[in-house]
Amino acid sequence: RPASTVVHPAVLPELPPPIELAGMDLLPLTRRELIQTLVVRAGQRRRTVVHYLNAHVFNLARKDPALRQAFQECDLLYADGISIVWAARLLGYSIPERLTAADYFEEFCEACAAEGLSLFLLGGAAGVAEVAAARLTRNVPGLRIAGTSHGYLSPAESGELVNRVNHSSADVLVVGMTSPSQERWIQRYGRELDVPVQWSVGALLDYFAGAEPRAPEWVCRWGGEWAFRLMVHPSQRWRRYLLGNAAFAWWLGGEYILPGRTRN
Repeated sequence: RPASTVVHPAVLPELPPPIELAGMDLLPLTRRELIQTLVVRAGQRRRTVVHYLNAHVFNLARKDPALRQAFQECDLLYADGISIVWAARLLGYSIPERLTAADYFEEFCEACAAEGLSLFLLGGAAGVAEVAAARLTRNVPGLRIAGTSHGYLSPAESGELVNRVNHSSADVLVVGMTSPSQERWIQRYGRELDVPVQWSVGALLDYFAGAEPRAPEWVCRWGGEWAFRLMVHPSQRWRRYLLGNAAFAWWLGGEYILPGRTRN
């Protein structure tokens, strides 16, 4: 592993100033800064709500005031999609890298294991979180999984799950649902949870459980993961990627030509 990604969790890093995109404050973090911040805050039991931004959720947030509010109120919002990185750079901001959780989640788990922190995995269909937990504990010696649950929850099941999470004494709650379900779930139940770090991660658990294929590394590196996902499930995702990417490009073009015109 490159030395630049080695994490020393004892010290909370000084975070860079945020970048404002359409009224949402995005932190231009490196992988190391993100992992270290989450691990330190979990160890200190400091409540920290963490969300990500890519073109899809950006488009949703521009149309959904409640989702935009969730992003505005969270403690840490980072760039998950390469489109966000490229857009910010085009607008004159500096974002060091794309932070897709699947690329570094095992590194995060290693840091948690080193600090004695435990994770609760929530998301996916029945059995997905359990399979993901088995793979992670196999790959990361010493990692503690405090509990697991599927992500298709009724209000009654959500109330029961809050009690389970609280009794588990987990340090990090990993919420892997679709957007805006995961953000709304954290927004609705987060204050009732004793777990300090509450992190929405999208399809992460599906990847680790093998329920969803990931693009080859070189495709991800060159920003083509969206095209791979479109090819895997074209009927389900053509609106998200073809129409959604066009809508994002339209917003970006307007913002580039007339800064501030399309911020809200």
